[in-house]
Amino acid sequence: MKKLKAFCLMCVLVVTAPFALAVTVTNPSFEDDGAVTTVPTGDGPAESGRGDSTPPAAPTGLTATAGSGIVILDWADNTDNDLAGYRVYRSDSEIGPFSVIADNVPASYYEDNDVVTGMVYFYYVTAIDISNNESTNSEPTYASLRIPGDLDGNSSANLEDFALFTQNWLDINCWYCNGADLSGDERVTLEDLQILTENWLFNP
Repeated sequence: MKKLKAFCLMCVLVVTAPFALAVTVTNPSFEDDGAVTTVPTGDGPAESGRGDSTPPAAPTGLTATAGSGIVILDWADNTDNDLAGYRVYRSDSEIGPFSVIADNVPASYYEDNDVVTGMVYFYYVTAIDISNNESTNSEPTYASLRIPGDLDGNSSANLEDFALFTQNWLDINCWYCNGADLSGDERVTLEDLQILTENWLFNP
């Protein structure tokens, strides 16, 4: 049997069976370097790379201008560094529901060509970033493809329209005023009445 080289200050050799060797080691020759191994518990800070969850700022300054068979939307450029584009919503009622009519719009400008003369369309816009976070809604706006004073959409400014107009007379801080805000200043005043009378009984 070959001698077992000592690798410690004290070794007790016990032969219990052929080829079975039990070694009890005391006072090992290596020194503890004080290193500590830790195991993550999962309670630490969030891992990087989980993605951005902060939405961009809402678009501002939205305007809608009606033309012949078209509504042109324009708004201020969004300054978020991770902006991917804009989403345009439209409804034919000021209270909705609104539906997406354009997505991933690259610039702060959009032309809506899917419009019908005699209708009023309501819009708002949101911003989308590269992580697909969507901003809150812009302030709404609207565009009318009716003649001024045609509140009920029958292509004429008549007594029915005047009756609707008087129901909103002197309203203030209303962005549409049920169509009676003909001047676009968010109130119903003599200026709007003048526009109505200028188009009285006009039938294109």
